[in-house]
Amino acid sequence: MFKRQNLFILLLIFVCTTASGCFRISSDTAIHKDGSVDIKNTMVGVPLLAEQIQEARESAKKNHPNASLKDVQDGNMSGIEETTHYKTIDEMAKADGNMFKTVEGKAKGVQQKKGWLYDTYAVDVLFEGKRDTQANMDQDERAMMQAMLSSVRADVSLSLPYAPESNNADKVTDGGTTLVWDLASALMNGGDKSIQATFRIWNMTHIYITIGIAVVLMLVFLGGLIGGFLCRKGSPLQFSIFGLGLVALL
Repeated sequence: MFKRQNLFILLLIFVCTTASGCFRISSDTAIHKDGSVDIKNTMVGVPLLAEQIQEARESAKKNHPNASLKDVQDGNMSGIEETTHYKTIDEMAKADGNMFKTVEGKAKGVQQKKGWLYDTYAVDVLFEGKRDTQANMDQDERAMMQAMLSSVRADVSLSLPYAPESNNADKVTDGGTTLVWDLASALMNGGDKSIQATFRIWNMTHIYITIGIAVVLMLVFLGGLIGGFLCRKGSPLQFSIFGLGLVALL
């Protein structure tokens, strides 16, 4: 006789194989040109997983009171979408409850190297699978669980304003600016998944300052050249002032 859990798994497998899928969880992080960040976490599942979805909804309300929550639909699946906004990457990295945390001896989280024209960020995140996921299952239960794997989607994406310097993503889209990692196999089989990317965020204020200083220095230099050329026939001071004024008008 099948246990109640086995019957539930069999029913879930049937639903998954006769529909487009049975469960999807994703975490999408978008980093913008100004350094602000939006993280969108989505969990949807078939009606049989309504209890688990509701538990996730209550957990999100409790752990992320400042996040925006809404119900979403994806084909035959329904669930929740949680969105959180951060003003800076540093604020995101230090926030509780997200994936960008340091794991002692395993992952460095988010590291920043400041520069004048741009800041360099290195993301090093580790998803640790629960190795006891199937430890208490018998052979039949493991077989059924593996059959579900093809219908489960779990992924993490990182969208950047510019293509990264390096990454270990499973898939790269949008001209190299969107990185996607597939977590389904790691989560179901109790394995680990490493997420790494190095990218730059340009400091436009510093760039404009640098350009302004360069333009002023060039104008002064050209003014000096013009003044030096014209001073052969007149007062050096007079023509230096004239040269600077001419370049400024240009």
